[in-house]
Formats: sequence, C-alpha cells, structure tokens
Amino acid sequence: MLGFSVIQVGGGLFTRLYGLDRRANLKFVTIMKWSHSLFGYFLGILYKINIMWIWYYIPQATFIIMGWDIFCLLIWLYLKF
Repeated sequence: MLGFSVIQVGGGLFTRLYGLDRRANLKFVTIMKWSHSLFGYFLGILYKINIMWIWYYIPQATFIIMGWDIFCLLIWLYLKF
C-alpha cells in the first residue's frame, strides 16, 4: 500500500509541475489529471477495504467505520454532483 501511495504522490507532483509548463501538451495534461484522480479514488477504496478487513472481528467498530464511509461518500457525491 505504501508503494501505491508513493506512486500517487509522484504522479500528482508530475501532473502539477508538467501542467504549469506552457509548452505542455494540453490533452496529455488532461489525461494525466484524470488518471491521477481516478487512481486516487481507487487507492482510497483499497485503503477502506484494508481497514474493514482488519476490523472485521470487532463488529461494532466495523459498523461505525462503514457508517462513516457511507456518510463521507454521500457528502462527496453531494459536493461533486
């Protein structure tokens, strides 16, 4: 999981620095930003699955974490759309 995080941070830095360059290909920068955010959402889902797997044997904590995740997802959907 740490490797995925390093790739995500590196991709974000590359996208930000490459996007500031005036000579950059706009289509490539757009694809990089899109793939960076998509991979970030995927990474977040992997982290949530990992946390849920670890707390599986304590049902109260699992339900609290699941409720919090659903709440955050609803807020994100409300703000995004």
